[in-house]
Amino acid sequence: MHLHATIHDPGLDFWSPNCFVADQLGVDTTMTLAVNGMSNSMVAGLELATNVLKGQPGQAALLTAGDTFHTPLFDRWQTDPGITYGDAGAAVLLQRDSGNDAVAELISTASCAQPQLEGLHRGNTGWYNGNTYRRPIQLRQRKARWLATHDGPGSLETLNAAAVSTVVKQALYDAEIELDDLRYLLCPHYGAPLTHRHCLAPLGIPEERSSTFLASRYGHMGACDQIVGLHHLLTRRLVAAGDHIALLGIGVGMTWTAAILRITTN
Repeated sequence: MHLHATIHDPGLDFWSPNCFVADQLGVDTTMTLAVNGMSNSMVAGLELATNVLKGQPGQAALLTAGDTFHTPLFDRWQTDPGITYGDAGAAVLLQRDSGNDAVAELISTASCAQPQLEGLHRGNTGWYNGNTYRRPIQLRQRKARWLATHDGPGSLETLNAAAVSTVVKQALYDAEIELDDLRYLLCPHYGAPLTHRHCLAPLGIPEERSSTFLASRYGHMGACDQIVGLHHLLTRRLVAAGDHIALLGIGVGMTWTAAILRITTN
């Protein structure tokens, strides 16, 4: 099975980017599908693929993601407050019976959704059709319009903090480990203030045990952040066999997924 994520305009309408990627890679697959959990697509894809593979011994799932954030439709520097965007591609192979070849073991996953927050990234922007001129995306304005009429106990900050805590704590519980057992939390590559507010503060995790340092190097790479971050840790030997890593995905809409990995290679 092949799952492909792209959160931004793939450059062509009425077309299948997942089939394009599978063809370019020469993937021998029984099914290729697009996954659109926005920036949560890869982490949520791990949960989706795991549940499928539970009933298919010996099978594997290839998860891929790729995005470019280009002008004039998307200004990577100014479109989203607190975030700069980087172009990237990433892939991970998930196999039920991988033996000694695996770099990590996926121990547990947990997800939750708050679809009532979908308007945060829509604002009052009208729908477009084939005759509509598509103006550059203005996420700052969309968010400002939504936030102007949404506040109080159900605010974005409150709901996000609760969701982050819920998925991470559930994944830790299912993995039978504690928060202090985590070597790193790999979270979306926001700017430092946003990362602290939306990812670290709800869990009480210090910056040195997070992927905050990677955001300034790579930017927010759509759905690729956590997998690129894992690759960074592995190739630079910043983790060792036995270390536990948490992947935290947060997607527009909104959805949250946490995945707990145990590193199995040095």
